[in-house]
Parts: sequence; C-alpha cells; structure tokens
Amino acid sequence: MKEYGSFIYVNFYENPILKEIFDKALKAKDIFSRMTAYIDNAKFIKGDTLIFLDEI
Repeated sequence: MKEYGSFIYVNFYENPILKEIFDKALKAKDIFSRMTAYIDNAKFIKGDTLIFLDEI
C-alpha cells in the first residue's frame, strides 16, 4: 500500500462552507487555489498528496 507525503481530509458535513471550493470551478488550478484559501493546514506535495472528500 502506498503512503502519501500529504493527506488532506475534507468533510463537507462538518464544514459545509467547503462546498464553495467546487462552485463553478472546473479547472484543477481553480480548485487548488480555493483549497489553499479555505483549508489552513493544506499542504500539497506534487504527485504525493491524497485528498479525501467525505460526506459528499
């Protein structure tokens, strides 16, 4: 099993405001930009980050 250098957990039930990350955002660069703005501890490592979207 591969382990990742960075793990970002997004729980939409506990933090419904995070749904705004994906509002009208179809490009990865827009989603990345919003994730870094909305999630304080988001650490992205190119090619080594797992993003877990929970309670969609």
